[in-house]
Amino acid sequence: MKSSLIRIVRCIPFVLIMVLAASASSFAQADKPSPTKDSEKDAIEALLNEVRQIRLAVGHLNDAQILVDHVRASQEHVDRLSKEVEQIRQQIQESEFILPQLNQELEKAVKNVDLGIAVHDDIDRLKTNIERQNALQQAARDREILLNKDLEQEQVVLTDLKVRLGRVEREIEKQLSGDKPKNYDF
Repeated sequence: MKSSLIRIVRCIPFVLIMVLAASASSFAQADKPSPTKDSEKDAIEALLNEVRQIRLAVGHLNDAQILVDHVRASQEHVDRLSKEVEQIRQQIQESEFILPQLNQELEKAVKNVDLGIAVHDDIDRLKTNIERQNALQQAARDREILLNKDLEQEQVVLTDLKVRLGRVEREIEKQLSGDKPKNYDF
């Protein structure tokens, strides 16, 4: 899709040169004395039609460029959100790995306190660490849910932008091939 748009954009200067050359030759022919005013009027109408076609083509190219910029920005946002979701998932996995270890350490500390080898402060410190780790894990899960919602919404926006860009691209191709343009909505 992107490469065909670039190809179309590269073709526009050549099309414009051809149109201007045809217009110049039409204009040169219009300078010649003509037997009727109808032929002059036809030449002016032809030139006006060509100018309208050029304006339409330039308008479509501007629309396409704006959409390409929006697609690029939306894609960057999707990529950033995907990366954040992946980082949050890694944090959750690390937390899920750490919690069982802390619980085992707590069990050992309780046994050691019962045996008189350790002090009760070790148990309090481990319980605090477990509570903190649980809170961090829950916060990470909540953040993951929010990021996933944002990511899904941005992916819908990106898909919509790509569809709209495809429509504009097809319209430009139709114009270049000589078909009459159709109106499309944004």
